[in-house]
Amino acid sequence: MRNLKLTIALSTMLALAACSSDSSQRCDDRLCNEYENISVDQSDVTQSYSSSGSGGYQTMGLLDPILSLTPTLTLVGTLAPPTVNGTQVQASDITVNGTKVYVAYNTAGVIQAGAIDVIDISNPSILTLPSQALYPTSDIHKVYVKGGKLYAAGATSDNGGGGNVQKITLDASGKLTSTVSSAFLRSASSASVPAYAGVSLVQSGSYIYALSGDNGGLVVLNEADLTTANFTPLPNARDISFDSANSSLYVVTGKTSGGTDAAVKHYDLNGGLLAAGNVTLPNAQFDDGKSTIVSGTNMQIATAGYGGARLICLTGGAAGTTLGLAANPTVSGLTAAEQVANAAAFGAGYMFVANGEAGISIYSVNVPSIPLGCNLVTITYLGRFSLGTDASVNNVFYTNGYLVAATGEKGFKIIRVQTSVLSGLLQAL
Repeated sequence: MRNLKLTIALSTMLALAACSSDSSQRCDDRLCNEYENISVDQSDVTQSYSSSGSGGYQTMGLLDPILSLTPTLTLVGTLAPPTVNGTQVQASDITVNGTKVYVAYNTAGVIQAGAIDVIDISNPSILTLPSQALYPTSDIHKVYVKGGKLYAAGATSDNGGGGNVQKITLDASGKLTSTVSSAFLRSASSASVPAYAGVSLVQSGSYIYALSGDNGGLVVLNEADLTTANFTPLPNARDISFDSANSSLYVVTGKTSGGTDAAVKHYDLNGGLLAAGNVTLPNAQFDDGKSTIVSGTNMQIATAGYGGARLICLTGGAAGTTLGLAANPTVSGLTAAEQVANAAAFGAGYMFVANGEAGISIYSVNVPSIPLGCNLVTITYLGRFSLGTDASVNNVFYTNGYLVAATGEKGFKIIRVQTSVLSGLLQAL
């Protein structure tokens, strides 16, 4: 496969914005620190969501604020997307490593342009933007950070174009450096033909495990030189997660053009499909955009666009069982495509689901402190909140009391999450 050389503009920035603790804000260039209370819409909290632990449903009425499960939310910072070659790119993905947030940007449509921002949240009240990389000819769809390196999946128009993976060395403070290597990802039809796009990746040991989109599959790359070690064809692959407990991989796929349902597929580290851990995700559609998967020790969250988000058991006899379904909201004035389940995150006893322009839906997930596999898990829908007009939430990540979000053309947002009294008590039981 031919080598890939990308055009990247690296810069170190000192953009800083600070503000007082009231609702005012002060901004510098793209970055703002602001304090704004976020209202949670509970008008549809009487909807029911299944929970396998009880065999029935969990619902919530409008409880007194002191007893409510609902967290208190405050928007504390935003970062507008950069402009690359005259095009304003859109925040497509987000990940966190320590006190640094890494935001990936791409461009909708034919034009390919993107960026990676590094945001320092060591003091969320005073955000800084220490470094960024601009890509005049490439989309960045996904970022993953591990072991002092950032790995990115995307697509480029350079050298004939196609899906690609990059490896960028980070300095000791987590900033991007100019030490970059790149390679094309192969398609399903030929090892010498690139796939359309790189859509997701993880790294473990000596290998990078990448997905190469609609005409590709699961690509195993040697981490040292980005050469291809193995390839498994896989139509409409969307996202991948590493199962450290079992040294295996979970991949979420979208519905194919041939009508095969969206699914979670379980692979060994050589790309071989395993017999257990494969789950069908009904009601997804072929063109429903993003899907993600997050795997923990006992449970995982998989999103499937129109098919909503599912909390799935990973252990014991209940492995593969859907513990709860987070159906997509119905918001007046939005099309179904504008409120699909793009991504999900778990933290502080809550599950947060990114529903595009409908915002973020919140669920309380109560897991017994005594390990009982997937038994007695209860899921309660608490409401949803918007992040503003034209903010389409593509991905979310929870870290140390804060929720960070990639919101398309509205860029990066960080929200303080204060756990309710009742929720804290339930988690302590």
